[in-house]
Amino acid sequence: MAAYNLDSVNKYKKLIKAEDDYWEEELSTEFCIARRTRDILIGRQIVNGFEQSKRTAAKKFVLDFQQETVWQEYFRTYVKTEATIGDFYAIFISPTEQFAEEYSKHDEVFFPKVLDAKESEQISEELKSSFRDLLKLFKKHRNTEFWENEKEWEWFFFQYLKFLVHNFSEEACRDGLGIFISVIIKMHQIVEKSGWEIDYGLYDNPVSVWGGQSLISKFQARRKAKDLAKRLTTRLGLSKKSTGLRFSNRLRDHVFSYFLGIFMTICFTLAVYLFADLIISTVFFIIYGYWTSVFQNALTLFYQKMYVFGPEIWRINTSLLGLNYLINEFVALQFTVAGRWLMFGISLFVTIVLLIIGVIFDIELKDKSSNPNTPEDVSLVWMLGILSYILILAPIVFGVPFGIFIYFFI
Repeated sequence: MAAYNLDSVNKYKKLIKAEDDYWEEELSTEFCIARRTRDILIGRQIVNGFEQSKRTAAKKFVLDFQQETVWQEYFRTYVKTEATIGDFYAIFISPTEQFAEEYSKHDEVFFPKVLDAKESEQISEELKSSFRDLLKLFKKHRNTEFWENEKEWEWFFFQYLKFLVHNFSEEACRDGLGIFISVIIKMHQIVEKSGWEIDYGLYDNPVSVWGGQSLISKFQARRKAKDLAKRLTTRLGLSKKSTGLRFSNRLRDHVFSYFLGIFMTICFTLAVYLFADLIISTVFFIIYGYWTSVFQNALTLFYQKMYVFGPEIWRINTSLLGLNYLINEFVALQFTVAGRWLMFGISLFVTIVLLIIGVIFDIELKDKSSNPNTPEDVSLVWMLGILSYILILAPIVFGVPFGIFIYFFI
């Protein structure tokens, strides 16, 4: 029987999502599951970005020293404390008790100390021997759940250790590795003993539900991994030449973002309107003793006054008869109570399908501006999607509030 409470796990996941560095000193089983679930997912993203950037650079004949500059800057950005030193060790080294036990035999000759002596050409035979033994130990315990290629692992791990030597004291390096051994490995053992299945294949198969994590969270995680790879390849000068394939992918991303923008906003707006109508109509029923949809009455009153928004006029008429039929039938759903519920269901279904497709085919959501000077601005394609949504739902977006205004004040 599982030795954890799933509701408590999900509670901790919400806390960790709300506060990235949330911590619980007691290391309860549920907290460890939630934390390791998050950290393993992030580790998977990071390694994916590492490998994708390295392989792309190799194809473009980018020299190692050029890549080293980028990765040293990357580590400087994200590795700032002893805790993050430990977190990054968990990406490279398997968090097992066996590693902790074997490493304790080498702890007096800490690896960055060996590396520092090697670079200063003041390395003794004893340090050389320790260097080789430590490297064998690290290789033996390479985190194979993340790294399939040993050479790629070795290159990035060496970059990480080099970063530690040049940016942290030996004491900080020891403390960081100590956190990995005494805390992260301990947490990992608690998770394994609880019966929780650690699914390292989540990133490769993001549609499968892992521990109740939402599909949107997986979609956002995949997007962040792509953003990392994009930033690194841009810094290496690998994205200057455009190919037909890249153009095709960009077009696909923009089309995907446009339709997701439409159906997601329709879904959200209808959810708000349906819930508000249900509440207001219930209050109306309690007061007057008969049931009627207040929003429906307001909408009817509005398009009786403003004919252009009526169901007979608010339609498209093109030479594409099938397209006319699909769009007009969908738009016409908003004019009745049952139709709005059906419209909400269709929009929700399409939104979920689009998110699944985006995750499976690694499609990038273009909701932010591509202009580096205004990275937080809304993208043009997302704005077009929202504009299309307004055109589709204009009768209820404007009709309900104006209908209520007309009833009470005109």
